[in-house]
Amino acid sequence: MIVEFDKSFDRSLDRIKNKSIFARTEKIILEFEKSKTITDLPNIKKLTGF
Repeated sequence: MIVEFDKSFDRSLDRIKNKSIFARTEKIILEFEKSKTITDLPNIKKLTGF
């Protein structure tokens, strides 16, 4: 899957000081990049609302 980030997300990643949070975020991003479809990812639910 192709994953793109906007500049504000990049800046937010740069501001993370806690290494464990950064490592978990990196792991999740890598899982997104490896998957072929959204349904391949665990714990993904369709958003509901207005």
